[in-house]
Amino acid sequence: MLTVRNLSKVYPPDNEVLSQVSFQVDEGEFIAVIGGSGSGKTTLLRCISHQEKWTTGQLIYKSNDISKPGPMERWKLGKDFAFLEEKPALNRNKSAIKM
Repeated sequence: MLTVRNLSKVYPPDNEVLSQVSFQVDEGEFIAVIGGSGSGKTTLLRCISHQEKWTTGQLIYKSNDISKPGPMERWKLGKDFAFLEEKPALNRNKSAIKM
């Protein structure tokens, strides 16, 4: 289970992209993030996958606070989280199985 609590992201000087976003995803549940261009969908996913820092809020995964993981925790999370950009830079020499 993943719980997102009051996640906010502000780009300097004061451009708020995410404002206290909260939701829960249960194990086996499939969700979609939809919204208009510039609404913060990619920013939200980048924050959840720890590719970008957020301003305030908390992430809880499998009952553990993963808001500030150390290097080992971040490595372990990388095995459970996947994020594919809209226009990914793919390596033609690797398959999806050989990463």
